[in-house]
Amino acid sequence: GRPDDIIRLFSDPQSGVTVNGHLLWAPSKIGHEDKIRTYLDIITVIIDRPRMNYIINITQKALTLKGEAQITIPCQGSQTITKPGLEIAISHSTKITIRIAG
Repeated sequence: GRPDDIIRLFSDPQSGVTVNGHLLWAPSKIGHEDKIRTYLDIITVIIDRPRMNYIINITQKALTLKGEAQITIPCQGSQTITKPGLEIAISHSTKITIRIAG
């Protein structure tokens, strides 16, 4: 992909879950200036089910949950967000686990 592209990382229409990634430009490596480099700067998880609609945006600095209201929390330390059918756990600033009820 190219900078600013949004790529589909995962999609399961049956479960109503989609995961997208936004690509950001990265500096070229020395000796490879002719190659475009990118990295994921935002990962978006979309949960679109009857009675359960959430959008979760994850960056290196924060996690934003959009549903009945919008919640933004820093990705530092350890925290858990629990909503109907959804649990998001941030562990030690390095791991995010999303559990979606069946």
